[in-house]
Amino acid sequence: VGIAHILHNALGSWLDMSFWYHFAILFEALFILTAVDAGTRSARFMLQDLLGMMHPNLRRTDSLFANVLATGLVVVCWGYFVYQGAIDPKGGIYTLWPLFGIANQMLAGMALMLCAVVLVKMKRQRYVWVALLPAIWLFVC
Repeated sequence: VGIAHILHNALGSWLDMSFWYHFAILFEALFILTAVDAGTRSARFMLQDLLGMMHPNLRRTDSLFANVLATGLVVVCWGYFVYQGAIDPKGGIYTLWPLFGIANQMLAGMALMLCAVVLVKMKRQRYVWVALLPAIWLFVC
């Protein structure tokens, strides 16, 4: 409702408030669909790379079978998260909260590793431990 109010006031009140409300809902849905699509594609590529270690033909992105298999597995994983959200009395918080926590820790660890690399490239090796120690802690925990 907030963004609908902002758009209604900023772009003129000649359009009904319900128009801006539905516009905001549509915008949110498109954002979610784009994020899910990008996540599915990147997960498919990573899964194909992983499966390619066991069977080299599954790594080929021009193989219809490999593409369908990897995409199907990723979609099943998405379905699992939706199912968990449906059966969880708290709306999926018990499943999703740990995943977001893990993702946050991994991103923080990668950012600290990047800081360590930048410090090495800047020839400031004596400060690398400031970024490297917490990064190692995050990756281990």
